Amino acid sequence: MLEEGLRDGAKVALHLTGATAKLFCAGRYALDPRIAVWLAPDAEPSAICARKGARVPVREFGRRREWDVLVASASASVAGTQAAAASLCVARSKKLSFLVQDMYGTSHRTLREVLRTCPERAGTFITFVGNDLTGRLIGEQVPGYAWAVVVNGAPQFDAAFRRRATFLAERAAVRRKLGLRAGDVLVFLVGQPHGADELCQMAVAATAGRPRARVLVRLHPRAEPAARAAVETFRRERPDLFFDKAHSSALFKSSEEILPGADVVVSGHSTTGDFAILLGMPGVVYSQTAAFLSVLAREKGVRAQPQVEAGAAFAMRTAADLARVVDAIGEWAAAVDGHGVARVAPAMVRDPALRAVLEAQQKWSSKDDGKAAARSWAMIQG
Repeated sequence: MLEEGLRDGAKVALHLTGATAKLFCAGRYALDPRIAVWLAPDAEPSAICARKGARVPVREFGRRREWDVLVASASASVAGTQAAAASLCVARSKKLSFLVQDMYGTSHRTLREVLRTCPERAGTFITFVGNDLTGRLIGEQVPGYAWAVVVNGAPQFDAAFRRRATFLAERAAVRRKLGLRAGDVLVFLVGQPHGADELCQMAVAATAGRPRARVLVRLHPRAEPAARAAVETFRRERPDLFFDKAHSSALFKSSEEILPGADVVVSGHSTTGDFAILLGMPGVVYSQTAAFLSVLAREKGVRAQPQVEAGAAFAMRTAADLARVVDAIGEWAAAVDGHGVARVAPAMVRDPALRAVLEAQQKWSSKDDGKAAARSWAMIQG
């Protein structure tokens, strides 16, 4: 969305808070220098942030008169939810938009906050969502608001769609950096704020007796201290299996950068799994242990990951579930690495489970065309 604004000649300002501000200050985000960056007062100090603009509360940022268009982004965190709602409540902009960034209708938290704190503003902005499922979830969570939802594709997936053209080159580069050989299986654990230790335990059990398997863990910025300590213990005690922290954070700036090099991608409900589906990677696994499903219900308001229910990803309830994916994925990897096939067609694999996932992934991502941001920006412009 910001790129579309810049391309159209708009002056763009960005307010960062919570985990996003933390990642920016740590140098994880590279932004166009034409974007004026504003930070929440509690953003962590760093050399990068010291060179950036004023530190102001989001309410002060939102009510500034010079904004013609204000776009708020959905967030799963308390800080992000409150910031989005506050900006929508106080904004003096001529046009307001609310951009939903995931597959779970996370915006219901912000919409409820708006209805609670400034109900008179609830009918003054448009909510853009990625697909029909997200729109339905918003309608279920916030009854009566569905009229204001526009299904327009998810702008954050535009870049993933475009990466299909560079997938083979990116995959080769990542695996070369990690020192992986043909036939090695990379299991990529994408941590949530909680539960990374459980994912590691599953990975250890699932890869037992499989010497060609390696595990790389990428922790969530809000990962709990206990989970961080547990992951470090796994890395220290099993260096033959786990890549160390430097391979996760020093070599790569983001999970999306690592993703093409993976064979199996495991998480609780990370958006990284959606990126993998868009890239045609069938080894997408979502944890459905009791602990993860409890968090999913509490944070997202759904009983199971919709990607799994649609057949576009595997469910992991036990380590045996993950082991089956680890064993089967070699057929897909051989087509990609051995024959240079970036998009493996379902008919190219013999394993029925892999074939079914690939077929479902094609349906899941059929509406993603890399142009969602352009469509959304055009609607905002009127």
